[in-house]
Amino acid sequence: MSANVAITDTFDQWRTKSNKFIVMTQSAGSDDFIKLNNTTNSTSNTTGSIISAGGIGIAKSAVIGGNLQVSGNLDVTGTSSLGTVTINGAMQLDNTLTVGEDDTGYDVTFYGATSGAYMRWDENVDDLLLVGDARVVIPDGQLVLGSTAVTQTAALINTATQPGDVMALAIALG
Repeated sequence: MSANVAITDTFDQWRTKSNKFIVMTQSAGSDDFIKLNNTTNSTSNTTGSIISAGGIGIAKSAVIGGNLQVSGNLDVTGTSSLGTVTINGAMQLDNTLTVGEDDTGYDVTFYGATSGAYMRWDENVDDLLLVGDARVVIPDGQLVLGSTAVTQTAALINTATQPGDVMALAIALG
């Protein structure tokens, strides 16, 4: 059995209806609100207490008491405050990434393909750490210390210095 129930501004009290199709007849909507007592959980976009074949526009805040699953794209305009987030797929960031704020930083770790090899910004000591087999590779002629370009090649620097020979290293770096 099915029936249409029109809700107008004169729908002054809760009516208990079963298996009814509800249609809003006022173009501006209704001053009343809709409450569903059905507790069917949603496991897809075709299950649950409310199923819409079209889009849903919400002019005010929405509060979700359970999990939120998005099957399509998620486009967020504005600021989002998220707790712990796990991303299981690739992520593309099209703007600036800021971690923490001035004087309140966080550790950031980048893992490599080799077990135990990673790069970490350690906020406690303000150091960038390369751990395990991680390394910095700088092409010849691309190293700048302070504002001074290092003009010597790595091979020349290696032959001009001995372990612990600080003076020879300073001369080789020019």
